[in-house]
Amino acid sequence: MASEIHHWCSEASGVVICSHMLAVSSRGHEKYHHYEGPKSGAERYRLRRAAMTPEQIADSNAHANALARMRRKRDPERVRALDRAKYARRVARDPEGYRAKRRAIEVRCHQKKLAKHTGVVVDFSDW
Repeated sequence: MASEIHHWCSEASGVVICSHMLAVSSRGHEKYHHYEGPKSGAERYRLRRAAMTPEQIADSNAHANALARMRRKRDPERVRALDRAKYARRVARDPEGYRAKRRAIEVRCHQKKLAKHTGVVVDFSDW
């Protein structure tokens, strides 16, 4: 299998081996340069991460975590809104699971109210 050097940066004339170089097969190198159609963000992310060393990945993760902490400090309301939107998307993917969870919570609430006012514990498990 022939190996070629792929440059992540546009600086292909450098003689010094830099972190922007990657040894790839001829077929892999062709994929980097002659990909048909637009690459998705997820695919670009995966390719960029695949070319990183473990140290570079750790640095990238630390940087991302620091940015997230600063974002939470700067605008906690926006972060909460994003979390709520994320939860709404999850519910949209599985509405039956969400409804079942809500029904279970309502049943427990109803049981507690009845027990508090009447002293009678009623089983609503088939409700």
